[in-house]
Amino acid sequence: HSRALPDEWQRGLAAGAQRIWTSGVRSWLRLASRGIWVEGCAEELGFDAVLPILEQGVLQLPPLVNWQVLTHADGTAGWPCNQVIATYVAESTAELTDEHPAVRALQQARSIFWTSGSQYAAFQSWIPANAKHACRYGKTYTYLREQLQTAGADALSVYPSVAQWRARLKSGA
Repeated sequence: HSRALPDEWQRGLAAGAQRIWTSGVRSWLRLASRGIWVEGCAEELGFDAVLPILEQGVLQLPPLVNWQVLTHADGTAGWPCNQVIATYVAESTAELTDEHPAVRALQQARSIFWTSGSQYAAFQSWIPANAKHACRYGKTYTYLREQLQTAGADALSVYPSVAQWRARLKSGA
C-alpha cells in the first residue's frame, strides 16, 4: 500500500533500481506521483490472487523469499517472504466511545465495507448483529470469512472496490 512506504525511503526508490509492486492501482498512482516507478500491482485482488503470476519465469522476478514486504503492524503474518517490515500502525480506536459520531453511525449501519481485518477487529464491539459485511478479496476477505463463519453465507460479500460496493447499495440490488 502507498502508506507503507516511508518518506525517508523514497530517495533510494525514485531512481528505479528496485522492482516495486503494490496492492492496487490507487497505490500505484500515489507512488508514481511521488516519483516511484511501480512495475505492477495486485489490482486490489490480494497477494494470493497474483501469486501464480509472480512465480512465472517470464517476469524475471526474484524468488519471493527475497522480496521485502512493507505493511502495517497488524498485517505482518502470512507472507511468503523472509523480510516483512511493518512501517506504519493503524490508528487506535481506544479514545472512541459510544457517543462518538463515527461509532453512532456504525451502530446504525446495515452494510459495512472493511478495508482491513484490523479495522474490523477494532470496531467489532460496535457492529450490529444483523449487519452485512463487504470487503475486497485478499487477506481482509480471508480474515472476515473466518470471523463471520457463524453469521451465515450471505453475511460477507466481495467487491473490487468501495466504489462498486457503494454503487450496489445505491442501486438497491
